[in-house]
Amino acid sequence: MFPEGTRTLDGKINPFFRGFIYLMRTGNSDILPITLNGFYNLKPKNRLFIDFGSKLFKEAAAEIELHRGNNVRTVLLSSSVCQICREI
Repeated sequence: MFPEGTRTLDGKINPFFRGFIYLMRTGNSDILPITLNGFYNLKPKNRLFIDFGSKLFKEAAAEIELHRGNNVRTVLLSSSVCQICREI
């Protein structure tokens, strides 16, 4: 799932959309944050050509276990996942 919903205009992580936050709160699964890096250099949203010399790679953080009994605020949960993605 791509929580931002679109490619970035400046290479930075965009805010997450509500649908991702809803699934995060109501889903029955833990979260494994994975970032796909290098795509901004490969083909920025506002550029017509592809840079085939760009290196693409993925990175994963530790799994986030969601304890369904806890009443974690949606904003806090979303910002925590977003911060983890920025750090990896």
